[in-house]
Amino acid sequence: MNGFPPRFVRCAIAGAVVMLAASTPCRALYGIIDLGTLGGSTKAMAINDLGQVVGTSDLTPGSPVAFKWDIHTRHMVPLDGLGGDVSYAYDINNAGQVVGAAETADFSLHAAMWNPGDPVLDLNPPQNTTSLATAINNPGTVVIQSRVATRPGTGLVLWDPADGFNDYGPLSGHDALGWDINRRPGRRAVDGPGLHRRRRAAMVTG
Repeated sequence: MNGFPPRFVRCAIAGAVVMLAASTPCRALYGIIDLGTLGGSTKAMAINDLGQVVGTSDLTPGSPVAFKWDIHTRHMVPLDGLGGDVSYAYDINNAGQVVGAAETADFSLHAAMWNPGDPVLDLNPPQNTTSLATAINNPGTVVIQSRVATRPGTGLVLWDPADGFNDYGPLSGHDALGWDINRRPGRRAVDGPGLHRRRRAAMVTG
């Protein structure tokens, strides 16, 4: 979940490290927190307003596993996969729901969602060969990039608990790469090639 409320008094940045400050405006000295590792290189991808961080950490070189880290426990926890060895976490909302992708037993990459206390949820859209979830907002709407064997290009799919999958497909027959979604339903940031295959930014509404 990207972006904080205007009156949020703690600054938090997710990257190779997490830096926290407790004053407003964000001019205080930052402290650097080592998030640790599951065995190898670690990359933090997103942070929510509660100080929970998600990303990937290599168990062994070239074998990334999704993780969740909490400011209160200062502990990195690996997230369960979908039967394969590789997984990625890309975003987290304020409910602690994590989205990303995980490898299946047949080596396919499927969009995945981790709800606190529940088994990992496979969010690969029907008839899609591969997919990954890149963003989730606080209401739980998930942005998914997906590919279908019978259709060229990467398509944009949205999923939410009430309505399930909504497939927007590629933009004009070319890739539509959804990267983020805001708190209000109906607006999603999309990136894809437009006229003459130049990459164009777009916003999906509805």
